Amino acid sequence: MEAKRIRVAAVQASSDEGDIRNNLARVAPLVSEASAKGAQLVLLPEFLSTGYRLERSIWERAEPPNGITAQWLIEQARTYAVWIGTSFLEASGSDFYNSFVLFDPKGTEVLRVRKSKPAATEVYYFRGDRSGRVVDTPLGRIGVSICYEAALFETMEALYRQGADWVLMPMSAPTPTLNKPLSPADIDEYNDAIRNLASDVSIDLGVPTVMANKVGRWQTQSPWPFPLEESSFPGFSTICDAGGIVRSQMGDEEGVIVAEVELDALTKASELPASVGKWARKPPRLFNLFVIAETLGKIAYLASVKRRRIARCVSAAG
Repeated sequence: MEAKRIRVAAVQASSDEGDIRNNLARVAPLVSEASAKGAQLVLLPEFLSTGYRLERSIWERAEPPNGITAQWLIEQARTYAVWIGTSFLEASGSDFYNSFVLFDPKGTEVLRVRKSKPAATEVYYFRGDRSGRVVDTPLGRIGVSICYEAALFETMEALYRQGADWVLMPMSAPTPTLNKPLSPADIDEYNDAIRNLASDVSIDLGVPTVMANKVGRWQTQSPWPFPLEESSFPGFSTICDAGGIVRSQMGDEEGVIVAEVELDALTKASELPASVGKWARKPPRLFNLFVIAETLGKIAYLASVKRRRIARCVSAAG
């Protein structure tokens, strides 16, 4: 691969639960701003349109594969002549998936990646699906890591072996509330992990990264062992050049950042750093608590008759 420079944008925004059309309409001016600043690709947060209320009501906001969110992305791609992507809750058959879709400037779908590892209580509401996460494009080989996946060694290994030249990281990562057994130090450690995640992935793989997270209020009635949560999304959307060099980073405000990154085969990692068990690097302590919810959630999801009924209904409607 010959070295090339690409101008990219990360949009940081809030989502109102269940208000798909308004969530998309809210970020349309930010997509326009990114285009006006010369962005060739615009990354939007994970579950931008769906919202992130982890309750069974989230199934009512699911879409068929080519539903409202996909059609809106096609419109934005064509209007502004940009590559653009986000994830939404996709109903397919009798299941739900967290699906990231990327469209080119002609409005053609070039990549659809389903989150392979739902995090913590996400497993109660959608299932994982391992699929290819890298696509060859005129902008290089674009890889995708959806939120929690970036903490896992298997994701980093897949991106490395599939030859990603750079990585898109859509996020919907709220700050947990201060409930037992978490301490203030645990919360700080978690926020630091989110703030540094794009840089960590860039260093591990030797490629540029673009991370787009949410901001705004977050409230959900999560199943045990996670109690009622009322917190917020911290933001920290980041654009990094190869080697973890931060080109632009946001705080907790809504907006868009645009920066230029360089794709160069000479910077790519010749081998991956050693794993820390299943993790790509030492995780915040909170991640170790996810195992309990993930085990119980898989059982609850598989046993849910309501899940199968709603998923089939939404799928058929598409």
